[in-house]
Amino acid sequence: MNGARKLAPAGATGALVAAIGLGVSGWFGWDWYQLGRWTEDELRASVELNLALDLARDPDRATTVEAQNALRREIRLELLEQIELEVETPRSYTMAGLMMTGFGLLQMVLRIWVTRRH
Repeated sequence: MNGARKLAPAGATGALVAAIGLGVSGWFGWDWYQLGRWTEDELRASVELNLALDLARDPDRATTVEAQNALRREIRLELLEQIELEVETPRSYTMAGLMMTGFGLLQMVLRIWVTRRH
């Protein structure tokens, strides 16, 4: 060898970052897509099932109609919070992967542009 160091082509690092970002966004985007969407009927049925289970475990918890309605609202809020937590991770990783792809492409284009100017 003549001691000269061979460099990667201009924009190779940006292309690698963009490819990794695209892979991350595709992987977690697919997970996000697979989660599906809850319909109002499914939510209502789940709330009623959870209410029945709660009342079976502790019948004295909600003896009046008003208390059962309050418990229904509480169960619904807990259910919506759990759904949001399940969706949050794949959604945020998908967005992070898309941002990584954008930054990688930007770095690739700028590196090629700077190399060609000099």
